[in-house]
Amino acid sequence: MIFLYGLFLIGITVWSYGLIDINLTLFNNHYWEVFRQWIIQLGYFNRQTNVYVYIGIIIGLFAFYWYFYKYGKKTNPLLVGFIVGSILLFAYPALSHDLFNYIFDAKIVTTYHQNPYFLTPEHFRGDPWLRFMHWTHRTYPYGPTFILFTLIPSFLAMGKFILNYFLFKLLFISSYWLAIFFLNKKNKHWAMIFATQPLILMEGLVNSHNDLIGLSLAVVGVCLLLDNYNTLFSRLILIFSAGIKYITFPLVFVQTKNTKLNNLVFLSFIGPLFYLSFTREIHPWYFLSIFAFLPFFTKIILDFSIFFFGLLISNISFIHFGVMNIEDQLIEKNIILLVFFMLNAWFLFVKYYIFKKSSEFNKLVAYGLIILLAAISHLFMLLKTVPFSSLQIQQLLLSDIKLTIYIVPVLFIISIGLFLCIRRIPFILKIGISILLISLDYFLVHTRLFSVEYVVIFPIIICVEIFLIVVSYKKPRFITSYRINPVLQFGVFFIIFLTASVGLFHYFSTDFGIKTLYYQKAIADAIDEHKHTWEYNKIQNKKEYDKTNLISIKVFPKEQNISGISYLLKKDHNLQVRDRGLTYIICYDLVCKQKFYMDGILKRGDLFPPEENKISFDEIFTIYEVPGKVEVFGYR
Repeated sequence: MIFLYGLFLIGITVWSYGLIDINLTLFNNHYWEVFRQWIIQLGYFNRQTNVYVYIGIIIGLFAFYWYFYKYGKKTNPLLVGFIVGSILLFAYPALSHDLFNYIFDAKIVTTYHQNPYFLTPEHFRGDPWLRFMHWTHRTYPYGPTFILFTLIPSFLAMGKFILNYFLFKLLFISSYWLAIFFLNKKNKHWAMIFATQPLILMEGLVNSHNDLIGLSLAVVGVCLLLDNYNTLFSRLILIFSAGIKYITFPLVFVQTKNTKLNNLVFLSFIGPLFYLSFTREIHPWYFLSIFAFLPFFTKIILDFSIFFFGLLISNISFIHFGVMNIEDQLIEKNIILLVFFMLNAWFLFVKYYIFKKSSEFNKLVAYGLIILLAAISHLFMLLKTVPFSSLQIQQLLLSDIKLTIYIVPVLFIISIGLFLCIRRIPFILKIGISILLISLDYFLVHTRLFSVEYVVIFPIIICVEIFLIVVSYKKPRFITSYRINPVLQFGVFFIIFLTASVGLFHYFSTDFGIKTLYYQKAIADAIDEHKHTWEYNKIQNKKEYDKTNLISIKVFPKEQNISGISYLLKKDHNLQVRDRGLTYIICYDLVCKQKFYMDGILKRGDLFPPEENKISFDEIFTIYEVPGKVEVFGYR
């Protein structure tokens, strides 16, 4: 299994170079250039495929993590950690540019002999390294401890970039090894969790965030504290950890035997994380430091594995859009994180409440409250994150989902209650209840007009379905004791399970960029604006044109749903989508990867319209007018 794990990590290392900065050339070698050109085709020009590959990587990492956690008792964590570190030393920080900022910040001291707290990287405009750097406008944002650590590899590299790159990577790998070494001395189980935890591997080793070094120092300090080794020295190391990222400062007050104080310390650490989550963008590496509490709260940390999985999955927004901090990327990321947080909360509710205590009636009441809270949370998260273009579009969104948000969950709870709690009802009524359950499921998943249901409804219905599946598997008597026909019971749960599986696949395979009504509204407005301009030009030039309100829409990729756009065009602009009329092409990928006509000639490949044909109207995408059969298309 270790051999397979190593091969899988090598695959991750190869994949990571698909997102290498276009302006960065690590090696002047023909074979390297051939490999680089091949791999960036996946990273930059097949982003949707790259998203699927990344999701597969995360699933694979968690599968190995689960295996080593359950069956790796005889495996040496030090060996696993050594293999992981040795392979990921060569991985490129695919989802972050921070490593290059660390390198340049240290260079300001070792090469330019200046203070990075006072001067920004862009102050040194002639430096060739700036061409592949980001965030060049900021001064040094970290604590003083980290700059001291980074001066060592910067000095040893003697100004050579490739040496800087690998020595900095080695700094992160070494801190990872150090943490595993100290954890292994206390508990091999802790060490194995740390060595294989996907969040640590991806955000700490691959993406090289300095939170890993702060985490490793904190782990060393905690382990020394548990050994009763020089308490003052242990707390000094914890202070050094806080000097990298101040969020680990509460660990300075942790105690070896005072559980109540440790709970308070843990809450004082979690509190700022939740504050940051509600006031700014949530980044996965913010949660790396939580593993410093592994010796004290192992069970809690393991229980939140679903949320950690969601943190890594949220990176698909960066892979998909290629940039951070844009509105559509933030919306997608917030939705993903909320979904997985609610799934994790539901898992904990089922694990610690449903199967361990309380009467059937109280279980049902708590179960219903969780559904309503999930629904309301999704509603308010949408209101908070979706950048509504007008009050009208906000009202349209609310009118579209309010029945689903408030009425359908209540009906669902009532039907579940009848299904689970009423012992003696006529057989025909049991069949009716089962049909009602399936009908509500179908209504929730398939029949909403807009794509909003994939954002709001799937997480709720998935929670409900997973609950039913778990209950039927773990405690079949909880269901069968109510005298429902076994064949009907099997049919109900089979359909629920099938719907949940299809729903999960569709939810995570659909382009998140079209899931908000905002984009559909923007596209509809753009089409209407262009059609008015086109008609006005025809009138001015005294040319004949089709005066009907019919238009034609072609969508790339073909599977994208345009029902919301069609509805808005009809409702707001009196334009009907048919097979004839002025043609509009909407590209939901970066380019239209289909055959197309230009200047009357059929061509294949990527459609890059000329700049002179651009009709700019909005920051979301641009309308181009192209001569030939394809007259205009939306290009995001």
